[in-house]
Amino acid sequence: MGDRCLLIRLCTLYRWSEVCYNMHMAKRLTTQEFVDRAYAIHGDRYDYSKVAYVNAHTNVVIVCRLHGEYIQEPTNHIHLARGCPICARGGTNEERFWSFINRDDGCWRWQGKKADNGYGRFWVDGGMVAAHRFSYELHHGKIPDGLFVLHRCDNPECTNPDHLFVGTLKDNMQDMVRKGRQRVQHGEKNTMSKLTESDVRSIRAKYKTGNYFQRELASEYGIALSTANQIINRNGWRHLDD
Repeated sequence: MGDRCLLIRLCTLYRWSEVCYNMHMAKRLTTQEFVDRAYAIHGDRYDYSKVAYVNAHTNVVIVCRLHGEYIQEPTNHIHLARGCPICARGGTNEERFWSFINRDDGCWRWQGKKADNGYGRFWVDGGMVAAHRFSYELHHGKIPDGLFVLHRCDNPECTNPDHLFVGTLKDNMQDMVRKGRQRVQHGEKNTMSKLTESDVRSIRAKYKTGNYFQRELASEYGIALSTANQIINRNGWRHLDD
């Protein structure tokens, strides 16, 4: 009985392996299909005249128009949107910017570091900047003082300059309202909060006794000193009574 069950399982696994293999073969790209997809993602940054596509994991020769030939797996180039490794490691800010862009649809999706809110972050001249703001200035020029860069597509990781426009703080707030992102959760209802209402009341009560310094309370509750200061002086958690 045991041998029969084992045989059935082996046959089942074999049939599934055949199915998977056939599906893989059915989806195998031609060289031209690979090149078409690569152009859709990377534009004309690369020369694909030396590509001889075999499968997703067999290296091909790609020519960076800035740094020459390099070898890369096709799946990394079109599915992970990776480009020239030299561009990614160094070069000008513009060259590094393009190495993080995936243009597989209307949005130019940022593939580099991102903030918790989904917006791309980009290291430029010794500091971090928002990737969409860098893209706007790269394509449209300097952002006027006091203005924000907003998304028509409402996709924070998008850096497509055609999807970006500038506006005032009021424009930004109105845009948030139109797109249903205006609601702000206060206190412990905010998923980013480290504290509960009980913690905040306790911090204020302990400080009032005169036996605690703000730095001690910050350390005890695992928060920044500035956060403790805001709580104690009611610049934070203002909605909460003692």
